[in-house]
Amino acid sequence: KPLIILIGGASGVGKTTLAIDLANLLDIPRVVATDDLRQVMRLTLTPELAPTLHTSSYAAWEEVASSENDPVIAGFREQARLVCVGVKAIISRCVEENSSVIIDGVHLISDLLDLSAYAERAFITPLCLGLPEREAFKNRFAQRASEAPERTVHRYMAHLDQIMKIQSHLIETSIARGIPVITSGGEGLASEVAMVVCERLQEQEEIRKALGAARKKRKAG
Repeated sequence: KPLIILIGGASGVGKTTLAIDLANLLDIPRVVATDDLRQVMRLTLTPELAPTLHTSSYAAWEEVASSENDPVIAGFREQARLVCVGVKAIISRCVEENSSVIIDGVHLISDLLDLSAYAERAFITPLCLGLPEREAFKNRFAQRASEAPERTVHRYMAHLDQIMKIQSHLIETSIARGIPVITSGGEGLASEVAMVVCERLQEQEEIRKALGAARKKRKAG
């Protein structure tokens, strides 16, 4: 069975760096970013058809009608709902090809992905990456700007309130569904996450064995 790891988290928490490090550590041949999926979908869905798709996750609220809910979260979830269509397609293809993959991105909201549909055919391990403090985001954005000048720090800093709100939503949603939330960083992060992945795999295997034994018992009875 293929191993499919989903790394969610807000902008700037280090998802892509972790995905690449983890892929090297676990010898997983493929890494997919949901930002890339969004770019592809923009080519087929016009701004008139899908306005939230043509902006950043933290600015998508500007493209949605007023709602009783928090507009920042409503706009973000609408963009994520569209991108998750592509995520499901990637997962389905990897399952069919028996190919492991790591998918990272802000759009990986647990309640928008029916991961139970793949439980029998793949080892699915979702997790949520976060930063514990506002200052940590500022430092990360400054580092990102120095490494990639085209990603200016000012754009992220201007939307830091929205980014923090999205992080809170992602963490709350993950906790509600029993998905591990990791807020530590540093050089040992990939190894720490690899341990979490191994623990989740062991849990899934134990559950499968228990269900298999129960089925055999029912048939025998």
